[in-house]
Amino acid sequence: TGDQDYPDLVADGAHGAIADWDDFRGSISNIYAQRVSFEGTIGAPTATGVDAPPARVTMLEPPTPNPAVRELNVSFSLAGSGAARLSLFDVAGREVRSTDVGGLGAGRHVVRMRPLAELRPGIYLVRLVEGDRSLTRRVAIMP
Repeated sequence: TGDQDYPDLVADGAHGAIADWDDFRGSISNIYAQRVSFEGTIGAPTATGVDAPPARVTMLEPPTPNPAVRELNVSFSLAGSGAARLSLFDVAGREVRSTDVGGLGAGRHVVRMRPLAELRPGIYLVRLVEGDRSLTRRVAIMP
């Protein structure tokens, strides 16, 4: 559990596979790998000793939880340290929340939007804008 993302699965050449993922739970990100045999036996996760590379692109992951009740976690990556803005819009296009996130710098980040109690239940749009790039995700907010 936690901030473990970007899983990959590749054949190991011995009828099994190796799963790897980036782990952002600590102050330093790591890449972990785990072998799965042909029979389904799972080996212990192993830190590779390699830091996960910083993001070089702007990405917006699906907000969680969805639907949201008390708070909304928005995970995203910034390509640089320039101006960037994270906003929440209702379906009529009205901005109901906004925060500048460019000061966070390049890399992966999580912003917790709360409280959500003052918002009406319904469908909302989360938008991340960095430079000329704009990404949008849909989220439901419940009472």
